[in-house]
Amino acid sequence: MFRCSILLPEELRTRFDRIAERMRSLRAAIIRQALERHLVVLDCEPTPPRRQLPTLLSLAGAGVADSGPRSAEEIDAHIRWLRGEG
Repeated sequence: MFRCSILLPEELRTRFDRIAERMRSLRAAIIRQALERHLVVLDCEPTPPRRQLPTLLSLAGAGVADSGPRSAEEIDAHIRWLRGEG
């Protein structure tokens, strides 16, 4: 187990305490959960911007194609494609 100390500004600590009380959870548990979630995001390999930009620009319209809204499966497949997974 690794132990760590952090200094928080008073406003952030107040918000943090309010969330801990609302969730009926220990601060350490909330920090662990937030860190685990954020590390997943940080650990992802980003798609090179030059390859991604034309695709993002083509998505103007917030997921609505000429034929109507896209299904969750279509959106998931497109996200995998953007990441270079398929």
